[in-house]
Amino acid sequence: MAVYGELHRYIPVLASRRGFVIGEIPVAHHPRRVGRSRYGWDRSYKGPVDLITVLFISRFTRRPLHLFGPIGLISCALGFGICAWLAALWFAGASLSNRPLLLLGVLLMVLGIQIVTTGLIGELITFKNFRRHDSYSVKELIHPVSPDLPKAPMDMEQGLTADRSDSPASDDLR
Repeated sequence: MAVYGELHRYIPVLASRRGFVIGEIPVAHHPRRVGRSRYGWDRSYKGPVDLITVLFISRFTRRPLHLFGPIGLISCALGFGICAWLAALWFAGASLSNRPLLLLGVLLMVLGIQIVTTGLIGELITFKNFRRHDSYSVKELIHPVSPDLPKAPMDMEQGLTADRSDSPASDDLR
């Protein structure tokens, strides 16, 4: 499990995401005997920033369009709404030559399309690289792989196995 920066505060969340069972053990807390705490206000802002990082990692790593999609659709809808309102004004006879709101509406629509496209590209990248060896943990191997089956293209210690859907023992592996 990769823990960097100040993410040590969220090890239980990261471990739970990897499939580990989380529990509590009562401990006896003793007062500090020597020195003083170095935890102060200068370190307190890192916690909420790391919370945002953990939420992003745990919710949107495998589904980038779930993050970018709503933002892009809201931006595009706002831009379309502004442009529709300005179109209604134009049909009513108002002049749009002195309204910068038209540029804002077009900008929001283009920005929304770009954000949704970014999410789609993220989905393509995620789909292409979905079967990474560190994306899952194996707690227990129920049916060991038979030695007469063909070898996997990569070493078992790396965590990847070959697709054996055409082998006679594939039903035992599912």
